[in-house]
Amino acid sequence: MPSSRPTLFCTIAVRDPQGRVTRRRRFRSRSFLQQWNRLIAAQVLWTTITIKDVDNVDKSVTQATWNFRMNGGAADPSRGIVIGTGTTAVAIGDYKLEALIPEGAGAGQMNYQACSVAMPVIAAPYCSFKVARVVTNNSGDTITVKELGVYAVMLVPGNPSGCVIRDVLGTPLDVLDGGSISVDYTIRVQA
Repeated sequence: MPSSRPTLFCTIAVRDPQGRVTRRRRFRSRSFLQQWNRLIAAQVLWTTITIKDVDNVDKSVTQATWNFRMNGGAADPSRGIVIGTGTTAVAIGDYKLEALIPEGAGAGQMNYQACSVAMPVIAAPYCSFKVARVVTNNSGDTITVKELGVYAVMLVPGNPSGCVIRDVLGTPLDVLDGGSISVDYTIRVQA
């Protein structure tokens, strides 16, 4: 009997300044964090659950239509797919990326494009949806990406985000100045 538990895939493409793909990688992620299940529990139990936000502050989160929102806007690394330079192994209690690459065009910064979330696609026996984002390097130097993740909104005052997915790359990826990295996470269930 096939497993009906969610499966998470990550696809990465690194492009040079001319837009040519220089590296492509696809792997199965096993890095749902505890905030993922806590947000689900808040939704399905219609109760209040304590969840750490990305600032390591406990928040009392209740069910809401905004929970799990991942479609961060351009220049907004507070929600959606995020990238970083941390190398510490993933742990279930992680609440943020170890070293988020901030938004900007200065040293060590990159420009986050809008993060999109696609409608679910059904291709029997699977149902999946994709979260995708492109991040461009305009820093003036090469930046090495070593970790990735997804920040999702938790509806409490101020709409903070919680880190629901985090992966550390076995082989870091260099993004040249003027180049970009695109990251897609596909979440799939099987009947």
